[in-house]
Amino acid sequence: TVVTAWDFGGQKIYRVPHPFFFSPDAIFVVTWRPRDGLEDVGLQYWLEAIKHRVGLTKCAVLLVSTYRDEGRSTDFDVEQLTYEYYPALQGYF
Repeated sequence: TVVTAWDFGGQKIYRVPHPFFFSPDAIFVVTWRPRDGLEDVGLQYWLEAIKHRVGLTKCAVLLVSTYRDEGRSTDFDVEQLTYEYYPALQGYF
C-alpha cells in the first residue's frame, strides 16, 4: 500500500495545480480554523472542488477543526453539509 499526502494550503496562488493531485480513491482531510469563520477559510470551496473534480462516490472527506483551545465555536449546519456532500463526507472532528 502506498500512502501519499499533499498539503494544498489555503492560498489562492496555489490553486492552479490542485486538479493534478485530486484522485477519486483519496481520503481528503479538510482542516479549518474556526476563529477565521467558515466563509473566510474556504470550506465550501474545498468541498465543491472535491465534488467537481473527483465526485462524491469513491472518495472520503473528513472535516477537522483546528485550534480548539482558542475558544471559538465550530458550529455549522452539519445536516446540510452531510446532505450536500453525501456519501463522501464521512466525519467531523
